[in-house]
Amino acid sequence: MNIRMLKAAVAGLVLSVSGFANAGLIPFAITDAGSVAENLDYSSGAIDINGSARITTDYANSLSNNWFQEVYIDGQSLSYSIEWIFSNNLSMKDRFTEAVTIGSTVKWIINYNGAESIINGNWWWSDNSGQNNFDWTTSGSSFSNDDGIWGAGLVVNGDSGSPANNTRWGVGNYNASDTSEKVWTDGVMTSGTTPNLKNIMYIKTAEVPEPTTLAIFALGIMGLAARRFQKQ
Repeated sequence: MNIRMLKAAVAGLVLSVSGFANAGLIPFAITDAGSVAENLDYSSGAIDINGSARITTDYANSLSNNWFQEVYIDGQSLSYSIEWIFSNNLSMKDRFTEAVTIGSTVKWIINYNGAESIINGNWWWSDNSGQNNFDWTTSGSSFSNDDGIWGAGLVVNGDSGSPANNTRWGVGNYNASDTSEKVWTDGVMTSGTTPNLKNIMYIKTAEVPEPTTLAIFALGIMGLAARRFQKQ
């Protein structure tokens, strides 16, 4: 292999692995205006972010302390994103059990209109949802018995309580008669009926090297290889 071929091979490797670095975020749920929690389908199989609302059970036993959320109020343009950083590392099954029994401690990083803000709080999916007894090996059309919320705030609870006072960001529904969504943007409920809403949840399953780190490493390898070829 000459030096030109080696450079091409290493460059290809960097591009391939850099693409893999962005693959650490995997969609595990998509919700819309009518299917937030109570009417949310659940089953095994990959999530199609352009498809119907559902949550996959494939990651029931996958450990993670990091989720990512994208909210598209009009269904097309990203309204804001939220990174979820949990204080512990749990499987998704155990995460929902925690979130309906004692609450999960989360650091949320919200990106809205190019500005970043941070909220440290507690996430209760909903203490009436029955998620602590949920069977992740089955499939059905009602992920939650009663309600649930995907969102950030000092105290976020998908139960009926006083969600408007506690929820600053996110999408949720709150009781058996309220199966449609409510959406909050920076503390303001933007609408209770947003027909084109799309909310996507991702799980970050593992840390992978950053593209810049990989590029530096690859350049080092190329330099060593070039030096060896020059000596030959």
